[in-house]
Amino acid sequence: MTEYSKSELILNVSESDTLEFKEGKKGFPKDALETYSAFANTEGGLLVLGLKELSTSQYSIVGVDDPQKDITEMINLLQNPSKVSDNILNNSSFKITTVRDKSIIEISIPKATYNKRPIYLKGNPSESYKRIGTADCRMSENEMKAMIRDSSDMPQDATIIDDITWEMALDMSTISSYRQRFANRTPDHVFNTLSTEDFLIKIRAIDKVQEKLHPTMAGLIMFGNSNELQKRLPHFCLEYINYIDSEENRWKDRIIYDGSWGEGNLYNFLQIVLPRLMKTIDSSFSLGDDGITRQEYSDIQKALREAFVNTLMHADYRVEGHTKVSVEEKQYVFSNPGSLRISMEEYYSGKTSVCRNPNIAFMLRVIGFAEAAGSGVPAILRAVRTNKLAIPELITTNNRVTLRINTSPFINSIVKKYNLSEREHSVLKCINDLGFAKRKEIESATNIKKGTLITIINGLIEKGLIVSTGKASATTYSISENYVTNKDKTRNALEHILDMLKKSK
Repeated sequence: MTEYSKSELILNVSESDTLEFKEGKKGFPKDALETYSAFANTEGGLLVLGLKELSTSQYSIVGVDDPQKDITEMINLLQNPSKVSDNILNNSSFKITTVRDKSIIEISIPKATYNKRPIYLKGNPSESYKRIGTADCRMSENEMKAMIRDSSDMPQDATIIDDITWEMALDMSTISSYRQRFANRTPDHVFNTLSTEDFLIKIRAIDKVQEKLHPTMAGLIMFGNSNELQKRLPHFCLEYINYIDSEENRWKDRIIYDGSWGEGNLYNFLQIVLPRLMKTIDSSFSLGDDGITRQEYSDIQKALREAFVNTLMHADYRVEGHTKVSVEEKQYVFSNPGSLRISMEEYYSGKTSVCRNPNIAFMLRVIGFAEAAGSGVPAILRAVRTNKLAIPELITTNNRVTLRINTSPFINSIVKKYNLSEREHSVLKCINDLGFAKRKEIESATNIKKGTLITIINGLIEKGLIVSTGKASATTYSISENYVTNKDKTRNALEHILDMLKKSK
């Protein structure tokens, strides 16, 4: 076992995908710029200067000799375009903490906005980094190029494919089916009187170049024939797979283009898959004759529809990998190639939406396949709260975004996740059923004695599963509904440890 000097302040904490420690005692460490790039290009993080690594999970607080000098040095580097492509920090990004006369610098690095990514070093986009676990890794060329495409204010699906006529690229039977749905939904709409060409112009499926009409990328993806889709987008692949009630490692139902259901474009895929997806949910609501009438969905069905449509609208169809919907027992997985263009915090707040394919989104909204712009995530979270389900898990790795929605009750999910005892389960269930519960109410409902109950309640609070409100006999307990990002958990854990060290003798 390694022994340390009694004079050393030891911090028992490990680095993570959102936490990095550097020494920086004599000046700002230049290799920290790679961490700056990695955090900015991934999900943000906390860079801490003044800690020396002793082992994988132990650091000595050595402090920074001149913290203001380190901060100034970092800012000067970030302001130099030959060193760093962009500075996304401000004065509030830096915090100096003193622990027994030793200064520590905490630097909060946010995820860069999509129009600034990738953040790169040395004036070279190839020097773009991403965070994987505790490592700062150089991006692949394809990942870097995908980020550069995403940084443009010009939507990817607005690109005009000007070397082919729209008649050759788009499938007329798909367009006819789309127009019929549009007319059924809005029979008095002026678009119904337009010619096919004018209708496609209005919905942004075709556009003019030198007075000639050509398909847009949105039009090709939505209505294209399979040959042109594969020629222009070689990675384009849409897949639905259902494992419910099937044998182990076998699917019960699968939809992937095989030539048997018309052209393999987005609209045909959506028409086939959405009714099947809806039928996997038991609902007292009946579906319309077409199997997909929006106003008759239950809230869970609406949530699944929004998740499905969001996956199609936000996919980067130029990146390798399937756009896929997977259905398992009590779990729905929606996955698409491409990075998340906003931060995790923005995603879960539902207040910000930056659609990668806004023209495809428009085409889907006008035929009732999606709600208003930016309403998808709030609709999903409303259904989750109403039905007391676990908060959906969003995973962003390897240039792919995956959303997991668990339709089993929230309590069942966290009992399994935290391996809770039978008594912990009963206390949690009681609080969940009552909404807000006082200790005596829980004691009466569970028949758990006061001393044991207090221990259980305190344990559930420590795990972040319940929160308390009020004082003494007026204290009530409720299920915690706040989604806390990894970054927030990292900062809270670090501040807690630093606070303990400050108070130690």
